[in-house]
Amino acid sequence: MQASLCMCGRMMALCVFMFLIAVVFCQTPLVYFKATLTKRSNNMAAFHFGVNRIIPFSNVEANIGHGYNPTSGVFVAPESGYYQFRTILQTTRVGNSDFALVAQGSPKAFVTIPNHWSSTAMSAIFHVNRGDHVFVKKIFDNRNAPLRQGLWSQFSGYLLRID
Repeated sequence: MQASLCMCGRMMALCVFMFLIAVVFCQTPLVYFKATLTKRSNNMAAFHFGVNRIIPFSNVEANIGHGYNPTSGVFVAPESGYYQFRTILQTTRVGNSDFALVAQGSPKAFVTIPNHWSSTAMSAIFHVNRGDHVFVKKIFDNRNAPLRQGLWSQFSGYLLRID
């Protein structure tokens, strides 16, 4: 009886050990970033960006996995897998602008902001490989409609599932 209890205890310990190994080593790593346009002293200040320019969301609120570069505005995927990316944008003056969510030079989503004080969002889920670049870029502009600062204009993304 003692031998079977000892064997059962060993099996239980082995099962717990294997479960812990699976949890620690097989879990999807946490990759998440969120950045906004930096606030200026004037609460209504806006940022002008030319056509074909990457938008550098420089106020980083989170950068788990260290994939987002606030200077360039580019997210470099630290892991291969499926990600969800989202951007919210608002313009402050008359004019309309088009923006694209771009991965490795290929547009994945588009959004048009039709007039001033309009907010819009775009979101996309797609696969990226480790090292791929993802960013938001202005692709059309009529009257150079600037983007509003702070939470009104932001870019975020997170890893849903690793390969």
